[in-house]
Amino acid sequence: MLRSRSLVAAVALFLSASALAVPASLTHQGRLLDSSGTALTGAHSITFSLYESASGGSAVWDDTLSLELDEGYFSTVLDISDDSIFDSDTLYLGVAVDGGTELSRLPFTSVGYAFRAQNATSAITATNLSGGSIDATEIKVDGTTIVGSDGRIQAEVGWDNLTNVPSGVSAFSDLGCSTDQIIVYDGSAWQCTTLSDLTIATSQLDGSIGIGNLPVGTGSSDVAAGDASYSKNETYTRDEVDAMIAAAGPGVAETLSERLASRAHRQDSFTWDRNWQPVAGSFITFESAGGPVGIGGSNTFTENSGDNDSTELGCRNMIDGQPAAFYGGASDPAYFWTEGLERADDGWGIWNPFVIYDGIPEGQHTFHRECHDEDTDRDSYIGRGGSITNFVIEPYGPPSSSDVKAYHKSVAGRQSVGTAYSSVNNLNTQITASGGPVRISISVPMSGGSHSSCRPLIDGVPAGQAEGDNTGSAYQEGLLYTVDGWAMFNRTRVYNNVSAGSHNVTVECRTDSGTVNLSNTRGQMDLSIVTYPDPSDSNTKVRAYGTSKLGQQNHTGANKWEAYSGLSLDVEVKSGTKLEVGYSIPLYSGSTATCRPTLDGGHEWPGQPDNYGDKWSEGLQRTDGWMLWDKMRVYEGISPGTHTIGVECLNDSTSSTPRMGRNDGAQALWAVAYDK
Repeated sequence: MLRSRSLVAAVALFLSASALAVPASLTHQGRLLDSSGTALTGAHSITFSLYESASGGSAVWDDTLSLELDEGYFSTVLDISDDSIFDSDTLYLGVAVDGGTELSRLPFTSVGYAFRAQNATSAITATNLSGGSIDATEIKVDGTTIVGSDGRIQAEVGWDNLTNVPSGVSAFSDLGCSTDQIIVYDGSAWQCTTLSDLTIATSQLDGSIGIGNLPVGTGSSDVAAGDASYSKNETYTRDEVDAMIAAAGPGVAETLSERLASRAHRQDSFTWDRNWQPVAGSFITFESAGGPVGIGGSNTFTENSGDNDSTELGCRNMIDGQPAAFYGGASDPAYFWTEGLERADDGWGIWNPFVIYDGIPEGQHTFHRECHDEDTDRDSYIGRGGSITNFVIEPYGPPSSSDVKAYHKSVAGRQSVGTAYSSVNNLNTQITASGGPVRISISVPMSGGSHSSCRPLIDGVPAGQAEGDNTGSAYQEGLLYTVDGWAMFNRTRVYNNVSAGSHNVTVECRTDSGTVNLSNTRGQMDLSIVTYPDPSDSNTKVRAYGTSKLGQQNHTGANKWEAYSGLSLDVEVKSGTKLEVGYSIPLYSGSTATCRPTLDGGHEWPGQPDNYGDKWSEGLQRTDGWMLWDKMRVYEGISPGTHTIGVECLNDSTSSTPRMGRNDGAQALWAVAYDK
């Protein structure tokens, strides 16, 4: 049984940046509890109806959707093709679950009436305006013009209508002030004072002064900015300043470690058919610092077995109920495959791009991930009971004031490349490195050709050249099989040898047969870059490490964990640290494979929800041809000290010689330690 108070609904209307007309659809989110207050889970049939009255009457619109509930939460799109229903002064939303009695109707909020913006034909008479601006040719009160068309105040204001005026004065002219003076009370009498003669005592300041009003620079009377110490008759260290900021009370989190949000959980699989559905357990609250926000993590997927139809699957990141691609510069954020697509009917796969988004306002936000399947004949699976689904959210500070700087470039439109490396049109960005490590992530949907690959270039030179890569290799940065259908080339790697200063980062791709398509006409390709301080800097609260290794290793047996020899990092962990670990290894077997990171030679990490008895705990990937295993994850609760991070992989093939890594490619391992 459901009760009306158990439905918590939030409705928002989102407009495509590329469309002139208002889209006839609404994103609707809510939560459903039963009469005992227990959240509903699993698949349910939910009917949404709109009425012109709070009770009784016939629905002016309705639709029934099959939705997957995650701890009671759901998110869906209501397609309302007839916008004339919003001509009604009041609408009410009714919700019924599994054919049951409709819950008490809720007033449909004004957000939905944005539909009327495209056909409004009359002026709006405002009886109460506040908190915004007025754009008018003139302003009248009771027929009297207060502000004329020239923007000047025209109504006469009598001296008697003013308060706190100088005693004994009947007009401003009585004081004898000149035009460049103002009236100032000096404690005993009113005086005419020139603006340039005004001074402000420290005791008169109450509040804050914007940086734009301060003389920032290196002169004797200037205010220093961006230095390790700040002075006002005495010197404070950065730690002392941080302590003073913390003592001042709550506000935006000051360190990236405090803002970093992550979640890893064992997710049972669920099925869905075509409609966007939220990934179970993906709802995470995070705090933006007003700078870029990076979002990564992975969830497994596969098509329902027994269906031989071609099927594509795509996922998208959502922020406050709207596609995050709105912040990523996507030309069509609402398009199904805006953030890429992947073939889902060949076996298990992993959705794992890392993308940076710009322009997310400072403050708290809610993230979740949604996925979509184009197959209308048979359901697909998201998640697997013994495997971990994980998410990583990295809210950076503004590049002008943060020692960790993030950059992003997204481009849309199909491009084809052949057997020689060709630049991806406009997928480039300018960065400023500090002399520390630089992390580069590439996310490109690919289809056709055969085995395909992409790589980043720094100032026109392959980024791995300074790392000792075989840059003459076609597959320096890994490869994946793209001839069967769409696949996502996702590759994140940390490069250590990038000099301080400004650099131009570009991307180029190729295939080894015919041509490969990069994205489609409305999908996007992404380049995301993070620059870090030198890890030896004792003042930095973020330390990044990266290493790579050339060489192929053959597995010696099926279902056997084997370490990738020589691919390891020594990482310094301090008290309270969050440790992010990423690794990227090409795999080939003819069957299914997986990898996992190791800590000091062991595979178990403290405080994690993994089922280490399940060989597919980190997920699994079908490897009929070469595939690129690329993962990232955040761990907490690691004891302080220096730890060794490594990688080991497993394959279940009994009929071939599975391989991990390639002699002509760079297998990569990286880590970032975040201090509080």
